[in-house]
Amino acid sequence: MARSGVLALRRVMGQGPGMSTIRRLTKFCALVVTGVALHGCTERSVEPLETFEVHGTVVRVEPERSSITIAHEEIPGVMAPMTMPFDVPVGGLLDGVKPDEEIVFQLRKQGDRLWIDGIRSAG
Repeated sequence: MARSGVLALRRVMGQGPGMSTIRRLTKFCALVVTGVALHGCTERSVEPLETFEVHGTVVRVEPERSSITIAHEEIPGVMAPMTMPFDVPVGGLLDGVKPDEEIVFQLRKQGDRLWIDGIRSAG
């Protein structure tokens, strides 16, 4: 660190006559926490939002958990065919959806997060 930077840090830390070690340590910790907090505010890259139209069969509907379990076809580049639960954050989207129903759903993917924001009967 440049000499002027060291002097400024000493001034901020209050190093000098009459300054207790605990008080200096407290100021140092406050500086470290502020630095860490500011580092967390730096710009991060945002994962792209992808949308897929997927066919599947409803296995279970759990509106109280905002969840639906679907046996779905392959989603190219995302996953093989399987049966799994999906989040459905849009209220009312599960109304009228029943187990064993063939559906087409709109799957959204952003990073590792998957959710459904559209469902319609395939028939």
